[in-house]
Amino acid sequence: MLTATHDATLPITAQGTTVVTWTYEDTAGNTSTQTQHVIIADTEAPVPDQANLPDIADECEVSSLTAPTATDNCSSAVTVSHDAVLPITQQGTTVVTWTYEDASGNTSTQTQNVIVDDADAPVPDQASLPDITSECEVSNLTAPTATDNCSGLLMATHDATLPITTQGNTVVIWTYEDAAGNTSTQTQNVIIDDADAPVPDQANLPDIADECEVSSLTAPTATDNCSSAVTVSHDAVLPITQQGTTVITWTYEDEAGNTSTQTQHVIVEDTMAPELISALDMDLTVYCNEVPEIPNLVFEDNCDMEVQIEYGQNETISGEGYQIERFWIASDAKGNEERVEQNITVLPMQINTDDNIAVCITETYLDLYEKIEGEAGNGIWESQSSSVNINGSVIDPSTMEIGTYTFTYTEQAGMCVNQVVVEVRVEDACGMDEASRMEVSKLLTPNDDGHNDYFIVEGSDTDGNKISLMVFDRWGQQVYKSDDYENDWNGTRGNNQGKLSSGTYFYVIQVLNSNTKPIKGSIYIGTK
Repeated sequence: MLTATHDATLPITAQGTTVVTWTYEDTAGNTSTQTQHVIIADTEAPVPDQANLPDIADECEVSSLTAPTATDNCSSAVTVSHDAVLPITQQGTTVVTWTYEDASGNTSTQTQNVIVDDADAPVPDQASLPDITSECEVSNLTAPTATDNCSGLLMATHDATLPITTQGNTVVIWTYEDAAGNTSTQTQNVIIDDADAPVPDQANLPDIADECEVSSLTAPTATDNCSSAVTVSHDAVLPITQQGTTVITWTYEDEAGNTSTQTQHVIVEDTMAPELISALDMDLTVYCNEVPEIPNLVFEDNCDMEVQIEYGQNETISGEGYQIERFWIASDAKGNEERVEQNITVLPMQINTDDNIAVCITETYLDLYEKIEGEAGNGIWESQSSSVNINGSVIDPSTMEIGTYTFTYTEQAGMCVNQVVVEVRVEDACGMDEASRMEVSKLLTPNDDGHNDYFIVEGSDTDGNKISLMVFDRWGQQVYKSDDYENDWNGTRGNNQGKLSSGTYFYVIQVLNSNTKPIKGSIYIGTK
C-alpha cells in the first residue's frame, strides 16, 4: 500500500500557477514524486453593491466622500478609491469616478454625481443703507458689505455715474454677487440738496443814469457755491423812459433753482427844456400897420420828438402906442419848459404935416387932409378955436380972422392912437415969396442911421440969423430949449439928460433979428 502526500499549503489563493509536488511512499520507505500545477486565475472584477450611487448635493462645497462598496467573487478585500479633488467647490455637477479593485488587481468603476448648487444670494450686512447728502456733488461712494453663505464677506458694485451732481434724490443700486453668480441688491439714497443761493459779486450795484432813456442793461455777476453757471435776469421793461428812479430787481439763479436778488437804480432825469431853433427877433419896434404875423416857431427837444407849444400874448397901452408881449411856452413830455418872449413896441402910424401952412383970407376952401402926409384914415379933426367951423376936414378961411389956428387930427387904429397937430396961418399978405418960408423936420428918429437923426430947421430966413428953438411935450412941459440952435438936437431932454420917449412933441421956432412970425408945429420922435 502506497501513501501519497503533497507539499501545498491549503488553501492555495495565490493568483497564478502554484506547483504542487506529490510524494508516493511504499511500505519499504521508497518514494517517488510527481508535480501538479494548481492554477489560481481570478479575472472577475468586484461588483458594486449598488447599481447606482446616489447624487451628493451641497450649496457651497463637498469636502469628503463616503466610499461605496463592492463585492468580489474571491476576496472580501476590495480597495475603493475615487478621482475627485477635495473639497469640490465647483458649482454644478462634478462626476466622481469610484474604482473598486480586488486582490487580483481586477477593477471595476462606478460614477457618482457631486452637485454643488449655491442658490442663496448674499445677504447685506446692513438692513438699510444710510442716506448720503451733499450740497453740490458726491464724487465717491464707500461700498457697503454683504455676507454670503458660501463666499463669506463680499463687496458691492453700484450703478451710479460719478460724480453725482443732479439736485434731489439719486437712488444708487448696490449689487452683491457671490462666486456662484447669485446676486442681491440694495438701494442707497444720494441726496444733493443745494440750499445756498448765489452771492452777488458786488455789494451794491452802481446807479445807471441817463437824460432820456435806458435801452439796455449790462448784467451783473454772482458766484455760486456749487455751480459756475448762474442765470441772471431782471424785471425791467426796456427801454426805461419813466422820469425819476426806477428800481430794477436782478435775480441770480443757480442750477438748483436757488435764487438771490439785488436791486439797481436806473435814474432817468431829463432836465433840458426844448430849444428854439427858429430865428426870432426878440425886440421889435414897428408902426401900427407893420405888426408882423404870429410866427410858427419850431422847438427841438433832446429827448422827445414832439414838443407841446402854448402861445399867448399880452397887450398894454404905452403912450400913444402899445406894447405887445408875445410868449411861447414849449414843454416836453417830462415837464421841462422853455419860455420865449418877443416884445413888440407898436408906434402910432407916421403921419406928418406940412409946416408953415398959410392960406389967404380970401380963400373959401382948405382940406386939411391935403396938408398931411402918411396913411391917414377916417379920423376926427378938431379945432382948438371955438370960432372956427370945420366940416369933416374942410375949413373956410374966409370966415376966419387973420392969425394962426391949430387943428388936431386923431385916429384910432387898433390900440394905436395916431394924432397930428396942424397949424394953419390965415394971412392977408397972400403974395409973400414962398422961398422965404422955412423947412422944418417932420420926423425925428435918433438911431444914428444917418436919416432923421437931428431936428433940422432950414430956409432963407435962417441965413445969418440965430434961431431960438423950444420943444414941449403933449402936456405943455418944456423938454428942450436953445437960443442959438444949430440943427444939433437929437431928441434928448434938456442938456443930454436922456432920450425922450417916442411920441408927438410940439415946437416953437423964432428967427431972431427978423420980422418972421414964430413958427409952431409938431414933431414925432420915433425909434425906427
